[in-house]
Amino acid sequence: MKRILLAACAAASIVLVGGCATQSPYGSFLTAEAPAPLDGIATDAVRKLAATRKPAKTRLAIQHPSADPFGAAFVGALRTQGYSVLEFTPPGKAQPAAPAASDAAPATEVAGEAVPVSYVLDRAGDFYRLKLLAGREVLSRAYVVNAGQFAPAGAWSLLRQE
Repeated sequence: MKRILLAACAAASIVLVGGCATQSPYGSFLTAEAPAPLDGIATDAVRKLAATRKPAKTRLAIQHPSADPFGAAFVGALRTQGYSVLEFTPPGKAQPAAPAASDAAPATEVAGEAVPVSYVLDRAGDFYRLKLLAGREVLSRAYVVNAGQFAPAGAWSLLRQE
Protein backbone atom coordinates (compact mmCIF):
# COMPACT_ATOMS: atom_id res chain seq x y z
CA MET A 1 0.00 0.00 0.00
CA LYS A 2 2.86 2.35 0.87
CA ARG A 3 4.52 1.64 -2.47
CA ILE A 4 1.35 2.42 -4.40
CA LEU A 5 0.91 5.71 -2.52
CA LEU A 6 4.57 6.60 -3.06
CA ALA A 7 4.33 5.77 -6.78
CA ALA A 8 1.15 7.87 -7.12
CA CYS A 9 2.83 10.84 -5.41
CA ALA A 10 5.88 10.51 -7.65
CA ALA A 11 3.71 10.36 -10.78
CA ALA A 12 1.72 13.41 -9.67
CA SER A 13 4.95 15.32 -9.00
CA ILE A 14 6.31 14.51 -12.45
CA VAL A 15 3.08 15.66 -14.11
CA LEU A 16 3.07 18.92 -12.13
CA VAL A 17 6.72 19.69 -12.80
CA GLY A 18 6.33 18.77 -16.47
CA GLY A 19 3.36 21.13 -16.74
CA CYS A 20 5.49 23.97 -15.40
CA ALA A 21 8.25 23.25 -17.90
CA THR A 22 6.08 23.39 -21.01
CA GLN A 23 5.43 26.69 -22.72
CA SER A 24 1.93 28.02 -22.54
CA PRO A 25 0.32 29.02 -25.82
CA TYR A 26 0.48 32.62 -26.98
CA GLY A 27 -1.49 34.68 -29.45
CA SER A 28 -5.11 35.73 -29.78
CA PHE A 29 -7.69 33.29 -28.46
CA LEU A 30 -10.79 35.19 -29.54
CA THR A 31 -12.89 32.44 -31.08
CA ALA A 32 -15.36 34.74 -32.81
CA GLU A 33 -14.88 37.99 -34.68
CA ALA A 34 -14.13 40.81 -32.23
CA PRO A 35 -17.10 43.14 -31.61
CA ALA A 36 -14.86 46.20 -32.08
CA PRO A 37 -11.63 47.03 -33.95
CA LEU A 38 -8.56 45.62 -32.18
CA ASP A 39 -6.44 48.63 -33.17
CA GLY A 40 -7.37 50.40 -29.93
CA ILE A 41 -5.99 47.60 -27.75
CA ALA A 42 -2.85 47.35 -29.91
CA THR A 43 -2.22 51.11 -29.75
CA ASP A 44 -2.79 51.13 -25.98
CA ALA A 45 -0.31 48.25 -25.53
CA VAL A 46 2.35 49.97 -27.65
CA ARG A 47 1.87 53.23 -25.74
CA LYS A 48 2.42 51.39 -22.44
CA LEU A 49 5.44 49.55 -23.83
CA ALA A 50 6.94 52.85 -25.04
CA ALA A 51 6.83 54.20 -21.49
CA THR A 52 9.57 51.76 -20.43
CA ARG A 53 11.32 50.84 -23.70
CA LYS A 54 12.34 53.64 -26.04
CA PRO A 55 11.05 52.94 -29.56
CA ALA A 56 13.97 54.18 -31.66
CA LYS A 57 16.52 52.30 -29.54
CA THR A 58 14.75 48.97 -28.96
CA ARG A 59 14.55 45.85 -31.11
CA LEU A 60 11.62 43.57 -30.36
CA ALA A 61 11.40 39.91 -31.38
CA ILE A 62 7.89 38.44 -31.56
CA GLN A 63 8.16 34.91 -30.12
CA HIS A 64 5.16 33.30 -31.85
CA PRO A 65 3.08 33.65 -35.03
CA SER A 66 1.20 36.95 -35.11
CA ALA A 67 -1.02 36.41 -38.15
CA ASP A 68 -4.23 36.88 -36.15
CA PRO A 69 -6.06 40.26 -36.40
CA PHE A 70 -4.68 41.54 -33.08
CA GLY A 71 -1.14 40.43 -33.96
CA ALA A 72 -1.25 42.27 -37.28
CA ALA A 73 -2.55 45.43 -35.57
CA PHE A 74 0.05 45.11 -32.78
CA VAL A 75 3.03 44.64 -35.12
CA GLY A 76 1.79 47.54 -37.28
CA ALA A 77 1.42 49.80 -34.23
CA LEU A 78 4.92 48.83 -33.02
CA ARG A 79 6.44 49.78 -36.37
CA THR A 80 4.44 53.01 -36.56
CA GLN A 81 5.77 53.94 -33.11
CA GLY A 82 9.34 53.39 -34.35
CA TYR A 83 10.25 49.95 -33.03
CA SER A 84 12.42 47.55 -34.98
CA VAL A 85 10.35 44.35 -35.04
CA LEU A 86 11.63 40.86 -35.83
CA GLU A 87 8.62 38.73 -36.66
CA PHE A 88 8.43 35.07 -35.71
CA THR A 89 9.95 32.57 -38.12
CA PRO A 90 9.20 28.89 -37.50
CA PRO A 91 12.29 26.71 -36.95
CA GLY A 92 13.76 25.57 -40.25
CA LYS A 93 12.45 28.52 -42.26
CA ALA A 94 14.63 31.44 -43.29
CA GLN A 95 13.62 35.07 -42.82
CA PRO A 96 12.33 36.49 -46.12
CA ALA A 97 14.94 38.68 -47.79
CA ALA A 98 14.17 42.35 -48.21
CA PRO A 99 14.01 43.50 -51.83
CA ALA A 100 17.28 45.06 -52.97
CA ALA A 101 17.28 48.75 -53.82
CA SER A 102 20.36 50.24 -55.45
CA ASP A 103 19.83 53.75 -54.06
CA ALA A 104 18.92 52.63 -50.54
CA ALA A 105 21.30 53.28 -47.68
CA PRO A 106 22.82 50.13 -46.18
CA ALA A 107 20.87 48.73 -43.26
CA THR A 108 22.58 48.99 -39.91
CA GLU A 109 22.20 46.60 -37.02
CA VAL A 110 20.63 48.12 -33.93
CA ALA A 111 22.96 47.65 -30.99
CA GLY A 112 21.99 45.17 -28.31
CA GLU A 113 19.87 42.09 -28.13
CA ALA A 114 16.26 41.97 -29.25
CA VAL A 115 13.71 41.98 -26.43
CA PRO A 116 11.50 38.88 -26.65
CA VAL A 117 7.79 39.80 -26.88
CA SER A 118 4.73 37.56 -26.58
CA TYR A 119 1.06 38.28 -26.02
CA VAL A 120 -2.15 36.56 -25.03
CA LEU A 121 -5.51 38.10 -25.90
CA ASP A 122 -8.49 36.24 -24.54
CA ARG A 123 -12.03 36.75 -23.31
CA ALA A 124 -13.91 35.97 -20.11
CA GLY A 125 -17.57 36.97 -20.24
CA ASP A 126 -17.81 40.63 -21.22
CA PHE A 127 -14.14 41.28 -20.47
CA TYR A 128 -11.22 41.01 -22.86
CA ARG A 129 -7.74 40.58 -21.36
CA LEU A 130 -4.40 41.41 -22.90
CA LYS A 131 -1.29 39.93 -21.32
CA LEU A 132 1.90 41.30 -22.83
CA LEU A 133 5.27 39.74 -22.02
CA ALA A 134 8.28 41.91 -22.89
CA GLY A 135 11.60 40.66 -21.63
CA ARG A 136 11.15 40.13 -17.90
CA GLU A 137 8.05 42.32 -17.64
CA VAL A 138 4.50 41.05 -17.75
CA LEU A 139 1.90 43.74 -18.46
CA SER A 140 -1.79 42.96 -18.23
CA ARG A 141 -5.00 44.95 -18.72
CA ALA A 142 -8.70 44.22 -19.07
CA TYR A 143 -10.95 45.85 -21.66
CA VAL A 144 -14.68 46.13 -22.27
CA VAL A 145 -16.60 47.12 -25.38
CA ASN A 146 -18.16 50.57 -25.00
CA ALA A 147 -19.93 52.35 -27.88
CA GLY A 148 -18.39 50.03 -30.46
CA GLN A 149 -14.81 50.52 -29.23
CA PHE A 150 -12.60 48.72 -26.73
CA ALA A 151 -12.14 50.74 -23.55
CA PRO A 152 -9.85 49.95 -20.60
CA ALA A 153 -11.70 48.33 -17.70
CA GLY A 154 -8.92 49.17 -15.25
CA ALA A 155 -5.30 50.15 -14.89
CA TRP A 156 -2.32 48.24 -16.25
CA SER A 157 -0.82 45.67 -13.91
CA LEU A 158 2.93 45.12 -14.04
CA LEU A 159 4.94 42.15 -12.84
CA ARG A 160 8.73 42.19 -13.09
CA GLN A 161 10.19 38.71 -13.07
CA GLU A 162 13.60 38.26 -11.49
